[in-house]
Amino acid sequence: MRTKIVLALVVVAVGFLAGWSGSPAFDGRRAGEAIHGGQHAQGTVGYDHARVGEEWWFALPLPYNQSSRPLRITKVELIDVPAGLEVAGYPAFDLDDTDGVPLLAKEGVPHMPRFSRLVDHSAAGVVVEPNSFSGYYYAAHLKITGPIREKGQGCRFQYEQDGEKYEQIVGCAFALRLEK
Repeated sequence: MRTKIVLALVVVAVGFLAGWSGSPAFDGRRAGEAIHGGQHAQGTVGYDHARVGEEWWFALPLPYNQSSRPLRITKVELIDVPAGLEVAGYPAFDLDDTDGVPLLAKEGVPHMPRFSRLVDHSAAGVVVEPNSFSGYYYAAHLKITGPIREKGQGCRFQYEQDGEKYEQIVGCAFALRLEK
């Protein structure tokens, strides 16, 4: 009996430690490293005169596939969304439809895309060719519901490559503050 308990503990310990070394996670995803977020993943974008009820769009870093094989992004999300904000979705937009990547934009502002009217390309997943930037970027559709005291940060990308499923955290940050 004692041997079975010790063996079970060893199996659990090895499995736990293996999970930290890139082995499949509980949901079957491995830690990925194919996506590079570029300079956008390094800084914080922000605005200090927002108001409750406004809708904003925060662009996640434009994915660059730094591997030698194509990948397909299947899901994205912000990791830390501060109180006072609600995420209404994560659409993927064609770079040509928005003339580049507006990093942080309020819905309805002149000279900015009307994001709510653009085609969302996220349903089929976004393919990023090897050693290339994506032709599409993901945006978090944010709704201000109350006071915001912290910044939003951290972007999670889930993708498939060569039949394997991966998850990768890419740096990103934004700070929306209510007008005083």
